[in-house]
Amino acid sequence: MKIKRSAIATSLGVGLGLTLALMALMNMTPASAAPAALAYHVNAGSGNDVFGDGSVGNPWKTISHAANKVSAGTSTSQQIIAVAAGTYDGALGETFPIVFENEYVRLVGSGAATTIIDGGGATDVISVTAEGITIQDFTIQNATGDGIESSMGGLTVRDNVFRSVGTGFRLFTDPNLPGLGTYTTTGVLVVGNTFSVTSSGINIDTHSDAGDTASTIGFGGLDVLSNTFYMTDTTASGVEIENYSAEHLDGGQANFGAVTISANVFVSGSYGINMNCDDHSDYLTDTLYTVGDLTITDNDFWGQSSRAAYVDCHTADHWYGTTSVTYGDLLISGNDIASGESSVSGIRVYEYPWWEYLYDDVSATVGQVSIADNTIDVTSYGVHFYYGY
Repeated sequence: MKIKRSAIATSLGVGLGLTLALMALMNMTPASAAPAALAYHVNAGSGNDVFGDGSVGNPWKTISHAANKVSAGTSTSQQIIAVAAGTYDGALGETFPIVFENEYVRLVGSGAATTIIDGGGATDVISVTAEGITIQDFTIQNATGDGIESSMGGLTVRDNVFRSVGTGFRLFTDPNLPGLGTYTTTGVLVVGNTFSVTSSGINIDTHSDAGDTASTIGFGGLDVLSNTFYMTDTTASGVEIENYSAEHLDGGQANFGAVTISANVFVSGSYGINMNCDDHSDYLTDTLYTVGDLTITDNDFWGQSSRAAYVDCHTADHWYGTTSVTYGDLLISGNDIASGESSVSGIRVYEYPWWEYLYDDVSATVGQVSIADNTIDVTSYGVHFYYGY
């Protein structure tokens, strides 16, 4: 068994004066109308689902109908559904959740301030079951569960407002790999959104159980950039990653792309970022397994009651044969953290990574851990790095 770990470089700046100036730098792309050509159109005021054909002069009335009618696009040419300003709710004829099951479709509103999808208390507002979907320029509101829930990657969530929902965006993948053999999906981009949530702004659970087969697993990674998270419940989190792993591979391979969380603003709640992953990469035999870098940079955290950023990932056991595992770097830098709540830690990294029961000719490599150039003003630990045996 061969284990390598690079040096840990940790530095900390302590100071006062949390600034929300990053808000001015956020990538809040101005709302843009979808192109008139090569697009299908929806209009709450003038549309008709029975007699409309989706053209600009004869639009459909509901997004639900358009999502059902528009065929799949391609990775280089998405189908476009352009939605006019208005409120799209059950009274109009929307059925919830609105389901996108055809690949490479881009749903574009006329701006979040004027284009509202109102779930009216439904469990979920939008459900995505296909690769390559984009949801852009909407206010998505009034759901007891999720604003957008997806079982597929390749998703872009851009410039939306989520309010009066439990979780803004949830990604849950749990493929039946013994039946599929191969499961690969491209990455997820969440950029320029505003979340007002009671549970979590973003929740990620990408767990794969290969059932002791030589499966191939691939997930393209996650970018969370320039969003604002308002946690309206004291137990809520901004970004929550519950699983980012695969297990029970025998002769297979798995690749999980980089995770980047950068230039966001986190206000109140329990955690800004909670990566309590339950990340068990267990029972790997003769498996090639790689995980990309984890980067948490240039975020503002204000008023969390537990921790601003918590990282507890990459726990594993029972590796056999020639299994080779590589974890990327962990970089936490340039963040501003402030909270006057009692017993709050700024940054906690817990047992990163933690392994046991490694056998045969197993090899493992862990990248550099760097916690540097953060400004932290909290009531407990500024940086708490814990490793137990």
